[in-house]
Amino acid sequence: MNDQLLKKYKAKSDDTTIYQHNKDLSSILKQLENIHKINNSNNITLKRAINYHDIGKCASSFQNNIESKQRTIRHEILSASCEEISDNERNLILLHHKTLDGLQKYIDN
Repeated sequence: MNDQLLKKYKAKSDDTTIYQHNKDLSSILKQLENIHKINNSNNITLKRAINYHDIGKCASSFQNNIESKQRTIRHEILSASCEEISDNERNLILLHHKTLDGLQKYIDN
């Protein structure tokens, strides 16, 4: 994943970049690792899911409309379509905001 590229794209309407958002989540994961003694395999999966979970926000339709709550496609679906991720990572990414039922209308569309 190209950090310089991720510094260019917004993750949130407050101008937080995808890079910074991923860094923040990685920091939280480190805290959770200590509290819950996450095994290495799950830790790797969670780190990869963090790195890919918002990559769909790089789409111009998201960047040009970042403050809109009405979207025709969900970034989770775009993010989960990356070929490099495992099925477990894909599921974590798909479900990080909505249930599968909640995503169904976007998938059918």
